[in-house]
Amino acid sequence: MRAVKSNISIEDLATRMVAPDEEAYSEFAYLFGSKFRAFFMSKGLSVSDAEDLAISCVTDIALKVEKYEHRYDGGFEAWVFTIARRALSDWRKKNKKRKKNKKPLSLLDDVAVETIHDDGPEPNMEVILAVRDALGQLSQSDQNIIRLRDMGVENSYTEIGEQLGKSAGASRVDHFRAKKRLKSILEKDPRIAKILERSERAAKAAGGKPEKDP
Repeated sequence: MRAVKSNISIEDLATRMVAPDEEAYSEFAYLFGSKFRAFFMSKGLSVSDAEDLAISCVTDIALKVEKYEHRYDGGFEAWVFTIARRALSDWRKKNKKRKKNKKPLSLLDDVAVETIHDDGPEPNMEVILAVRDALGQLSQSDQNIIRLRDMGVENSYTEIGEQLGKSAGASRVDHFRAKKRLKSILEKDPRIAKILERSERAAKAAGGKPEKDP
C-alpha cells in the first residue's frame, strides 16, 4: 500500500491535482476527508450524514479545483472550507425542505445495502434481482468495493484500503462513486421504479392525514 506523505504541502495540492496527479488526489482525500467529517459533526450532523457529506465534498471540490486561484485570501484550505460550508448550508436547506414536505429519504440510497444483507426483513425478490443485475453492470473494482463495504461484514474504509492498496480517504471516495453509479443504474430499472412509485403514493396518502397528538 502506498503511504501518504505526512508533510503534505496544502498549497501545492491544488496545482498537483489540476495536473492531474493521482497521488495528489489521494492525499487530498486523506487530508480533508476526516477534517470535513469532524467539522460537519461539530455542526450537529449525525456520523452517517457527516461522512456522506464529507465524501461528497471531497469529490465535488476535486472536480472544482481548477477554479481555485492561489491569490485567494487564506489560501487553498480556506477556499476548500468555504465550499464545505456552502455544502453544509445546502444540505440543511434540503433536509429542512424534506422534513417540511414529509418526504421520505430516497429508497435508492439504501436499497442495495438493505437487499444484500441477510439479517433484514423478508426480502423483496424483485429488488434482490434488480440489485444483482445492477451490480453485474458495474466494473469489477466497483463491485469489489461495494462487496467489501456493504455485503456481509461491513469493513471500515481503513480495512478496505489495506485490501485494495489505497488510503482510507481514497476508499471512501471510490465507494461513494460506486454507490452513485449503482443508484444511477437502479433508477432506470422498471422494477425499482414501480416500488418507488408505490412508496411515493403511500407517502402522499400518509401526508394528507392529520397527525394524532401523542
